[in-house]
Amino acid sequence: NNTTSFTVRNVTGTGMDNLVHVKAQGGCEVSHAVGASGVADVVEVATLITEVQLRDLVLGGSTNTVNDVQRSVTVTTDVALYSPSQSIEHGAHADDISGPGELTASGSGTHTLGGPTNIGGDTNITGQMIATSDVRSGGFLNLGNRTQTEVELVSDVLTPTTSYHTIGSENGPSTADDLVTITATNIGDLLVLSPSAGDTITVKTTGNVVLASGLERVLDDVKDQVFLRCDGTNWEEISSSLPAVTSFGVWVEHDLGGGGGPYTLTPTATLISVTGYSLDEDLQTITAGQDGDFIMIKRNAADARFQYIAGGNLDMISTPPVNHDDDGQIVSFVYDAARALWVQAFKAS
Repeated sequence: NNTTSFTVRNVTGTGMDNLVHVKAQGGCEVSHAVGASGVADVVEVATLITEVQLRDLVLGGSTNTVNDVQRSVTVTTDVALYSPSQSIEHGAHADDISGPGELTASGSGTHTLGGPTNIGGDTNITGQMIATSDVRSGGFLNLGNRTQTEVELVSDVLTPTTSYHTIGSENGPSTADDLVTITATNIGDLLVLSPSAGDTITVKTTGNVVLASGLERVLDDVKDQVFLRCDGTNWEEISSSLPAVTSFGVWVEHDLGGGGGPYTLTPTATLISVTGYSLDEDLQTITAGQDGDFIMIKRNAADARFQYIAGGNLDMISTPPVNHDDDGQIVSFVYDAARALWVQAFKAS
């Protein structure tokens, strides 16, 4: 056909190799073409002026090709491209997958688009789809096939099947569980996770989950989310909707000696539990630290009774002496290197 558009319709393949080959100056519509279970089902269209229309097309061979040699392909009704094992290839020109029909690509073979692809309608891909050039979407990018499915932890391991999951505790509904490992998928895969309603999921850093802060995160609300990217082995955090859990470690005991003082305290940890023997135990100085260092001091509930006194490097909120003789009392300090002082930050009773 040299001038006008035309239609190839009601083609049914029955043999081992089924072929629709069209070369036209105008546009072309290929419709109601059904391939058999042969080796090669080919729709090859070379149009020079307008686009190719595909309607109600089913390719069922083991090697399927849709080759739009010159112009773009537009899907106007449902088109099934079925590739049980081999690939389906589109040519290098732009494909306009805009409906009102759907393009459904299924099977274990790959579906390769060689040119820019405009997707304005639904495109269902059950296998792997590889675009060797730009892929442009006129709608939303949906990570979870329009739903967020739950995956239950198994021995602290999550095995995702899509990019958008809720995490279910393996201990039953409304229970707590740890997420230690996420089964690795492909480099660049994205994953958005939140807890199932009622569950409390602690994302650990002892497996292959790499969180930005290096500290674990607790997901205990359905609005809590963590966004991850796979590097082929580990899942690295991109962002999160909640802060990390901050731990200062364990309380480390420091003995003031019992002789009255004044004493100098040399911290070996952030959390300090002080032992003293009477109100005459005087804490006057804390060994200098780095600018911004933070410590918290409590008394040993069994016997510690001491006080902060003047004359050292302590900048207290209240005028010394300040007693520290309550079991629930915690005093915190931040080191100010410019003034060489430990500045009291707060007192909790």
